[in-house]
Formats: sequence, structure tokens, C-alpha cells
Amino acid sequence: MMCFCCKQAIYRGDEITQCIETGGMQLRNKPYIGARWVHQYCLPKDMMTRYYMEILDECTKDFPEMDFDDICSMVDSLDYWTLEK
Repeated sequence: MMCFCCKQAIYRGDEITQCIETGGMQLRNKPYIGARWVHQYCLPKDMMTRYYMEILDECTKDFPEMDFDDICSMVDSLDYWTLEK
């Protein structure tokens, strides 16, 4: 498999995450079935990944007093993300 975000191969044992996108096969009304996969720390343009959503969820629980937009900005500014060009 290839990671369309960083244009690198995804090898066995690499940490990957599923893109949350509509389209592809739908199974029992779950729109993300059949979605593409990227490296765990890759962030595609104009879509989210399951790992990114998990990080947002954790931060929302850890910082309940923060505004959600501020949490998104904080998560987006982390250095380990690889952004799609």
C-alpha cells in the first residue's frame, strides 16, 4: 500500500490510521468502511483520520475547560504531523 499523503510506501508493521471520508463501500451505514489508509502521523488535506479524532477526543477530556477550536489549534500545531502537500 502507498500513503497518498506523504507518498511513501506503507510497510508491514508501520503504524497506520484510516481516513474518515465518505465514498467507497458502505456497510451497515458506516460511511468510513472502505476508506483509504495513511501513516498514523500523516494528515491529509480536507479530511480527518481516526487517529487525529482520537487525539482530539483525548484532549477534550484532558482539557474540558478549553474551547474546542483552541483544542483543534493545539493539536494541529504538534510537530509530529506530516501534512499533505
